[in-house]
Amino acid sequence: MRWGLIGASGYAAKSCAPGIAKSDKAGFAAVLSSDRERARELAERYGADVATDDMSQFLAAPGLDIVWVATPTYLHREQTLAVLKAGKHVLCEKPLAPSPEEA
Repeated sequence: MRWGLIGASGYAAKSCAPGIAKSDKAGFAAVLSSDRERARELAERYGADVATDDMSQFLAAPGLDIVWVATPTYLHREQTLAVLKAGKHVLCEKPLAPSPEEA
């Protein structure tokens, strides 16, 4: 299973990325961050093929099976919907949105 990670700092960098890297059944396909350099650094550290700040480029990463959304809450809904529309599996950190109405 090849993961994409949306987020490259905080929880994403300290927990999500190391967790994926420790699995013998998973690997990295791509990292997406609003900061392209931060995405590149995390991708290099954990062996992801794609590091970008562009959602379309991220979702087109070869072998991308599943995406972990680990960004600030206000971004979860939009990013999760984009991943689902691309036909990918998604794991979204809680909550999905800041309010029940948005969720």
